[in-house]
Amino acid sequence: MGESYEHTPSKLCAAGWIWFGNADSRLHSLNQPECDAPCWRGTITQVNQAITGDILGSLLVEGKLETDTHYDRASITITKQTVVLEQQGQNRRSITFADLQKGQLVQVGFIGAVAETYPVQAQADEVVILK
Repeated sequence: MGESYEHTPSKLCAAGWIWFGNADSRLHSLNQPECDAPCWRGTITQVNQAITGDILGSLLVEGKLETDTHYDRASITITKQTVVLEQQGQNRRSITFADLQKGQLVQVGFIGAVAETYPVQAQADEVVILK
């Protein structure tokens, strides 16, 4: 905790499309263009710890639809591969799943398939606490 980290993976903003990934490019979409913006932004309303295999836990995140986001509510799985960061001005520092708390504003980049349920369900590639 406390070290500086810059992570800018390729992300896709989904609007009802299925994503799939591979080891070479992390994300592909059948019908959706890439975007540099976060795929989702909102406030953590629930944190569930469940260390089983690769899964550290999950977050329920709620927010409003904005021009650069596509969902107002999401259940997000956090794995050991998820990059968890805290925004501090122009810098980001690496933190852990344990640092995520109810009430924090976060932006999330997804990886893999997005289950089009309500709320949507997806695995996080990156979670950034916004300040």
